[in-house]
Amino acid sequence: MNAGGPQGIAGRATELLQAASYTTSAAKNADVNGPSAIYYVDGFQAEALAVASVFGPGLDDLVQPLDPANPPTADSQESAVIVVVGNDDVIAVP
Repeated sequence: MNAGGPQGIAGRATELLQAASYTTSAAKNADVNGPSAIYYVDGFQAEALAVASVFGPGLDDLVQPLDPANPPTADSQESAVIVVVGNDDVIAVP
């Protein structure tokens, strides 16, 4: 999801994950702009850490549990891991 990053960044992030053999949902915008994060639902922390490594080393601090009362979008498409590329340039996507 794009949360204030450059236009098209969510699509490029999705393509990067697909190239790494992940099944993805459609790229979309988050409901609000904010910092980058990689959210996971209960039981999927290891998968979220693996997803973080696709974007480069040192991003483990972005991995955090998803608060069901405050998701980045109302329609998370029942994803187990949600990547939010924010307005902070922490997740670099070519």
